[in-house]
Amino acid sequence: MDPITIDEELRGTLLGWITEGDSIAVYRNHAMDSSMLGHRKFLRVGPGATLKEAPQRLPDMSNQINWAYRLEAVLDAEGLEGVRWEPQAPPSPEEK
Repeated sequence: MDPITIDEELRGTLLGWITEGDSIAVYRNHAMDSSMLGHRKFLRVGPGATLKEAPQRLPDMSNQINWAYRLEAVLDAEGLEGVRWEPQAPPSPEEK
């Protein structure tokens, strides 16, 4: 799996899920015709979450259609040890 690039706020949320005994399902956009190709989304799964197990495709949500996002990995506390976190670079002035 490629390194996961996230900001500190999201990192804290994901680590909180792990601390509470749940896992992190990592989904990646696989639609070749999408400008979001390769983009990742995260879903909390486990005893304290709505879904107990990670589905192969990210479920649609009230404001998101997620058919293009396929399960890439499920990370628990042990699995996180092998993940290299990279801080997200701040947006350039052109992107603001």
